Amino acid sequence: MAAIEICCVSGYSAGRTVLLGFAPACLLHSLSFADVLDEDTGRGYQRRFNAQHSLDFRRYIQKASSTTIPLTFNIRPSDDDLWHLLPSNDNRVTLRVRDGAAKVLAQVDCQHRLGHLGDLSTELPFMLFVGLSVREEMEVFNIINSKAKGLSRSLLDFHDAQLASDLASDRLELFVALFLRNELASPWFRQLDLGGSSTSGLSRRASLRTMQKAIKTFLGRTKAQRVCSPDVVAQMILDFCW
Repeated sequence: MAAIEICCVSGYSAGRTVLLGFAPACLLHSLSFADVLDEDTGRGYQRRFNAQHSLDFRRYIQKASSTTIPLTFNIRPSDDDLWHLLPSNDNRVTLRVRDGAAKVLAQVDCQHRLGHLGDLSTELPFMLFVGLSVREEMEVFNIINSKAKGLSRSLLDFHDAQLASDLASDRLELFVALFLRNELASPWFRQLDLGGSSTSGLSRRASLRTMQKAIKTFLGRTKAQRVCSPDVVAQMILDFCW
């Protein structure tokens, strides 16, 4: 089989280079993946997949009067020669994906719209960022979805923690909540729901956001942060948990 080629137009979305184009839903589905947060490893950043949400969009997009805003992807840097951009005249660019290549398009904002369209040839518009790192993808995802209805606040809090330069100073309650979740000696070790996907679901008892609220109440009453370092505060709350 020949390499897959998709014709696009190159331009800018504010300060970022993007490609705009159109392609069948089934092709975009076959070339893309959702980087769902794996809570056990900390990899990924997307919310867990909601099948009903995706099926609702599938039913809608097959109606005669349906439409959608562009699906948003990022094509990450690759050392494996999986894809190339072939520029031509008038800002036109061809995205060439090597035959047999793995999924190369990260679904920044289209996971549920595209999730159940693998067998549909419906033409859809897309916008493709070129070369964003995973961290930069996460920042774009947060900006797009921070006010989205139904998006887990715990997931957004986890993103904030990954993006923060000094989490203990910026959001001490989040710093401590993640300490309680990640510390092996904690009764909450891997038992706080982050809003992603995990293999330890049956033991879940609270969300990351709920734990933050409890910690904030504790800090408000004890004022421990005024006289103790963040690490000492975290250990103090861990001891209190027992």
